[in-house]
Amino acid sequence: MKQRQQQTDAFKVKTESGKVYGIAEFTHQIYQEFLNPADNGWANGMKQYKVAGGGNANKKSETEYEIVATGELAVRI
Repeated sequence: MKQRQQQTDAFKVKTESGKVYGIAEFTHQIYQEFLNPADNGWANGMKQYKVAGGGNANKKSETEYEIVATGELAVRI
């Protein structure tokens, strides 16, 4: 089974203290093969959020992210 991880988005977030972080969204994908080759393709799975410069972020809502290293909440800008 083929798998890959694709960067699917990149954006900035800002904390209440004014710090701005770059966030990259990565989507895990699995290649699905069917009897009809026309139906073959990549299926999206879980998403992962990485902070530019290292570390991870957790998505809390459509606009809020938690910077794991600091515990700060940040809003997408």
